[in-house]
Amino acid sequence: MKYKRNINKQGYNTFASFIRTTSTTTESHYRPKKNVTVIMNKPIELDDTDEDNDVDMRPVKMKLNGFIVPSIITKRGSINVTY
Repeated sequence: MKYKRNINKQGYNTFASFIRTTSTTTESHYRPKKNVTVIMNKPIELDDTDEDNDVDMRPVKMKLNGFIVPSIITKRGSINVTY
């Protein structure tokens, strides 16, 4: 599980997450100007760059309204990604 964030006086200007389990991989990016969180169709592991502008050019699995922080939970021995 990795999170990347960058905050200014108005709030988050970058928030991204990358979660890998044995059965799934999830990558998300919060887009503050549109107030949506984008879940990527083809997840790529986060790097150390401060920019995530290329997200808008990649395939999107779904868009969720607002600031969403993906996380993991365990249920009956299984690990599940929630958002």
